[in-house]
Amino acid sequence: MTDKVGHVSLHNGGGFVVKMEFKYTSDGVNWKKSEQTDGITLGKTKKVDPGDLGVPNGSTIILKAIVVAGKDNEAKQQFIYEKGNPATAEYTITGTTLNNTLGLIGIQQIAVH
Repeated sequence: MTDKVGHVSLHNGGGFVVKMEFKYTSDGVNWKKSEQTDGITLGKTKKVDPGDLGVPNGSTIILKAIVVAGKDNEAKQQFIYEKGNPATAEYTITGTTLNNTLGLIGIQQIAVH
């Protein structure tokens, strides 16, 4: 079963600037690209609601890390984007512009009181 998330975060541990983009589909066949975030510099973390980048609610999403002047990287995991869901898929990217690794840290569930 695919986990549902309302946000995705990316920590930049690499020596480059990276932007977040999503591949998404609502039918499992036709994949589209979302808009991109602003650049994330070394040591910074950005948390984004995929809907803010044009991803429709209920879509299957895959994080794509756009490495400025380098080799882009695509996550291996798929999630269902559910607007308002408190869960955040947390990723980190490390390495260099041409040899980087994108990895899922985990899913952060934020308790709503």
